[in-house]
Amino acid sequence: MDEVKDVASKIEEDSTILKIIGDVLLFILTFDLAATVSIEAVIIQIKNKKAIFIPIFLQFTMIPLLGFLSAKCKELPQNVVVILLIVTSSPSGNFTNWWSSVFNAELALSIGISTISAIIALLILPLNVMIYSRLFSWQNSVAYIDFEALYNSLGVYISGLSLGLIASCMVKWKRFHVFSNIMGNIAGLILLVFSFVVSNIGSNTSILDRPWYFFVCVGAPFYVALLLVNVVLFFTDLTPPQKMTV
Repeated sequence: MDEVKDVASKIEEDSTILKIIGDVLLFILTFDLAATVSIEAVIIQIKNKKAIFIPIFLQFTMIPLLGFLSAKCKELPQNVVVILLIVTSSPSGNFTNWWSSVFNAELALSIGISTISAIIALLILPLNVMIYSRLFSWQNSVAYIDFEALYNSLGVYISGLSLGLIASCMVKWKRFHVFSNIMGNIAGLILLVFSFVVSNIGSNTSILDRPWYFFVCVGAPFYVALLLVNVVLFFTDLTPPQKMTV
């Protein structure tokens, strides 16, 4: 019995260490990318109602619906379907900001969208999961949502964002902004690899061992959404960097 407790304690300890590493990388990524732009630039982009409304509206309406339709096409385990619904209902986050930085899109707009969508997601995410789960005749799917992790990630994001923007205002040295951008990109790459590795730790099945339809069902909502977004953006007057961000 003591050996079982020791193993459980070791697993919990390792999980805590991995969580801390993930939070540190998340904070560095958020802080450095926020330090790259100015508060004035973010405010200007937030005032662009069209650039803000389109991604947020589609994020919390179209993509969750596509996730539901994709899950209905093939019988997947309940936990996989619920996780798919959670992912498709989740707000844009740091990786969105990172990709915007990598591809030279409108980073200030990306930070504005991510901040607003993160706040909205506190209500809409569990609501979307509950609604679509009921269409599967499931009652307790919201239990799959780790609200503690959700609020923790939001806290790390907001603190990193706030401190990064403050640092951007206080430090006018150009090299600081360049250095912050470089460090943010490095942190984003490390976090991407770290997330992939951690997702396979402790799992009996490697992600590469999944059947082909798993990848189709999981990827379809995002590829279809990408296509539809580009169709919508074609009829807008947003600038190319803004379109890339959206």
